[in-house]
Amino acid sequence: MVLFQRLLLAGLLGGGSTAWVGAKDVRLPPITGEIHGKLTLPKITAMPPLDWRLILPAPTQGRRLAEFSVVAVGVRLLATADVDSVSGDGTWTLREGEVDPESWFSIIAPELAAEAQGISASGKVVVKGGGTLKNGRPAGEVSFIWPDGTLRNVGEGWSLEQIRITGECSIDATGSSFLSNGPFELTIGTVTTKRLGARKVFVSALLNVDNTVTLKVARLEIAGGEMTIDPCTIVLFPLTLDLNLRITRIGLQDVAALVPAGLSDARGRVDGEFRVMWTSAEGLKIGAGNLGLRADESATVRLAPSPGFLTRRVPQRITLLPAWTGALSRWLAPVNPAYEDLRTIEMGETDLRVESMSVRLTPEKDERGRTATVKLSARPEQAGGRIKEVTFEVNVSGPLSDVIRMGFNQTFSIQAR
Repeated sequence: MVLFQRLLLAGLLGGGSTAWVGAKDVRLPPITGEIHGKLTLPKITAMPPLDWRLILPAPTQGRRLAEFSVVAVGVRLLATADVDSVSGDGTWTLREGEVDPESWFSIIAPELAAEAQGISASGKVVVKGGGTLKNGRPAGEVSFIWPDGTLRNVGEGWSLEQIRITGECSIDATGSSFLSNGPFELTIGTVTTKRLGARKVFVSALLNVDNTVTLKVARLEIAGGEMTIDPCTIVLFPLTLDLNLRITRIGLQDVAALVPAGLSDARGRVDGEFRVMWTSAEGLKIGAGNLGLRADESATVRLAPSPGFLTRRVPQRITLLPAWTGALSRWLAPVNPAYEDLRTIEMGETDLRVESMSVRLTPEKDERGRTATVKLSARPEQAGGRIKEVTFEVNVSGPLSDVIRMGFNQTFSIQAR
């Protein structure tokens, strides 16, 4: 939208000179004939010059007409104006406006954020609109639609397919900014990443005059469940996110995929909410939150092989005689019946049926200096086992951004009955 705003005001209202962009008093140049040249936008440094043409016929019955066009690789714009010859008041119409994102996203991306580098886009963005000129000031409405687009980053292994964006904006009385007439809507058919996938993304938001977006509704289907974002305000330049995420019925197997060092398999569903923040300077930060296991669906987990995780604190044999009895003590030490059960659990050879699980995220540290706490109680599923219940408490004291790289390597307790 910024590109169309500058093209429209620079060409149609200012005779093609970028010096007229955002001016408080813009009028058609007092000439008759045809002007053409190259248009550049200094703030978008990578943009190539655009060939523009302004046609100004002689006034007829006190009216002046004008036609402004831009034709270049990946962009086409055609706008007209009809104004009073004396006052300069009248109307303007954007009759055709098309941009090929494949050609232009790589040009505009550096103006958005460094992280936009490497992203490619496809589809066609169509823009139309119109409005008035009064006292040299433009006003009006512009609608836009990106009906079937894609965004991809091959290097990072993610893609957004079946993108549809629609909305309508107003040009304010100064002609220098856009704001939403109503919520614009974004839908995405599928989201693919190296670890997780999502679908049916829906976002409804308002574009504000201060370069912020008011997020009204945001939801998507992910990991067999749903994720929503609470209403909030997002700063666009520079992009700053501070979101409260809520998850419902998310697959435990997909949560386990984020901690591959701890679990080799998981089944079940979890609910919860947590805060996510992002800036280009600090990257991703995870805020306070909690996750809990749903009771309406059974859950199982299997630990990733970790020799000694449980057995290092449990004797393989039970000593009945004091050590001073020497060899006799060793001969009369029976095998600990729980040892083999614990070994099969720690080596990921046994499924654990989860009775309860809770995750508490406290990035500002709790009373014990922990940034996250995971509590899990489960029962081994092997028949005839001696271990009836295993309880884990995982305490994290480092940055939460490292949690996804951690496994179950903290304190634990074992109850055998």
